[in-house]
Amino acid sequence: MSVLDVNHTPHPPHVHADEELLLLLHGKAQLILPETKQKSLTIEPGEFVYYPANFSHTLKSIGKEPANYLMLKWQSGLSKKNGLSFQKYETKNIGFKETAKTGMKTGVVFEGNTKYLNKLHCHITRLQPGGGYKPHKDAHDVVIIMLNGKVKTEERILQKHGVAIHSAGVPHGIENIDQADAEYIVFEFHGKNKQYLFYLFRFIKKLIRFIISPKRWVSRAKKIKLK
Repeated sequence: MSVLDVNHTPHPPHVHADEELLLLLHGKAQLILPETKQKSLTIEPGEFVYYPANFSHTLKSIGKEPANYLMLKWQSGLSKKNGLSFQKYETKNIGFKETAKTGMKTGVVFEGNTKYLNKLHCHITRLQPGGGYKPHKDAHDVVIIMLNGKVKTEERILQKHGVAIHSAGVPHGIENIDQADAEYIVFEFHGKNKQYLFYLFRFIKKLIRFIISPKRWVSRAKKIKLK
């Protein structure tokens, strides 16, 4: 997270090998984008941008108060032509749909492959009081950023602008512990091949449990005895 004083920039326009997401939390900023037709655009709280690798950019705080923003940066062993290009997104006016999980609605913001990821996915979740889901494992890394409300995830309490990172293969659940709806943004980072190994390992683990299950063999023995 960074705080940028009014009328200041952190550095001249630059490029780097990392891919990047920038979410504005407070204040107002002007993105300076030498490689685009418009050359610059304004970003306000609740809006965010995706920067592809080696994309020239910087920003300037232009509001009456300092600009506070959160940045996510990453690389991986996968290297191919970019799928997603630079784009600005918002967290408001999202079309939510009911899910099978208790008291939860989600709205997809974007999804696509990048230079380093098989898939970068983003959605907004709205969670009713008491709603949520039990711990489960994902084959990909997940980042949750709270927009409003209060939730509990793996013994941690997250409130507005709180961040949780759930690594691939680590169990995690969530519950709205407030009296009002909670909203949070989810970024999924689907890396190279790891997800397939994860699902293969999970299948083999379940198969072994099924084969060596005492209840299964006792039940089968009883059937044979009855015959």
